Amino acid sequence: MKAHRFWVVLLAAGLSACISDNPAGVTHDGSNPVGELRAYQLDNLLVADPELQCEVVDFNEFAGGSLNPAPINVLGEVATVEITGWVDSVSDCGTGDVLVFDTGVPSSVDNDLVLAGNSGGLTLGNVLTHQSCETDGVPNNDPNGNDAGDNTFIPNDADVMDTMKFTFPAADWTIMSFAALDQEDDGEGIALETDGNPAAMTNGAVNFADSVEIVIVNVNSSFSTTLDFLFDGSGAIDDLEICKMIERGGEGCTPGYWKQSQHFGSWSVNPYTTTFGDVFPAACAVDNPELKSGDNVCDVLLLEALAAKGGGINALARHASAAWLNTASVDYYYLQAEVETMVAAAFESGIYSLTKDALADANEAGCPLARDEGDWTP
Repeated sequence: MKAHRFWVVLLAAGLSACISDNPAGVTHDGSNPVGELRAYQLDNLLVADPELQCEVVDFNEFAGGSLNPAPINVLGEVATVEITGWVDSVSDCGTGDVLVFDTGVPSSVDNDLVLAGNSGGLTLGNVLTHQSCETDGVPNNDPNGNDAGDNTFIPNDADVMDTMKFTFPAADWTIMSFAALDQEDDGEGIALETDGNPAAMTNGAVNFADSVEIVIVNVNSSFSTTLDFLFDGSGAIDDLEICKMIERGGEGCTPGYWKQSQHFGSWSVNPYTTTFGDVFPAACAVDNPELKSGDNVCDVLLLEALAAKGGGINALARHASAAWLNTASVDYYYLQAEVETMVAAAFESGIYSLTKDALADANEAGCPLARDEGDWTP
């Protein structure tokens, strides 16, 4: 999992207004599927309900080739995953286990998942599939001479019908989207159910062999405890965009407050030594031409970023700096991890105004801190 990687920018707009025009299970044309997945998550800056906290679960925290990963950490909660309803109608002799498949490791046995995970020039890394029972056929060199065969499974997805069931602690959850790998136009596919209700389906009319389909969930996207992915053949899933309803704060102090020396006592970091890049390392690591210029905002003190002049990336830097400080000192609308990832998404996409406006609104909610907090002390 990309730990608390919130690729969703949270703005004050309704979820339905954002995605209602997209039919369930169909998104983009598949010509550059992984690139389009990143475009969907970053460049288009999905606008979610303001009470949702979101995370993309990508299973990269687990070792490739491992079976039945548990627990799966999602937004501070623990979910489990298992295979149920195994129907082996094609003599696949599968194991009934959940397999963490590493698409970054070339495999002659399941090269279709490798190709899918690396389509579009990017790497999805680990994905989840259902494990075939195929073995490597190499004697196990047992020291006692018992070399009749070994039980080493070859990482491989089974061509069977089954259900990959995720169980979450009861809460107000939402699934926004997921990636489906290697879905061919042969009548097979992956269907999603939320709490047992049909929610989305891969597009069986388009051949996504060796590639990735981004499935946006429009119908029954909210759930309480269970996500069921119903496999009708081979394939895998990744990048589950999961959200949870949370209560958000209504306090915020402006850049003008934070840059005044009499307020340095409210700072959670040293205003004289902490740079913008120190608190926004992910944002400052992206490939953005403006971060390679002589006026790179990542190289200046956080205090200087609060006073940056002009619009564009500088305007975002002002409000991002104030937002980051607010998360540690007041009952702020956003979490610190959300602010950091919102800014990283904006830096990577080059779209600054949406994030800047959202943070500015939160920063102007009303400052509860004293007007004279004194100088900073460790």
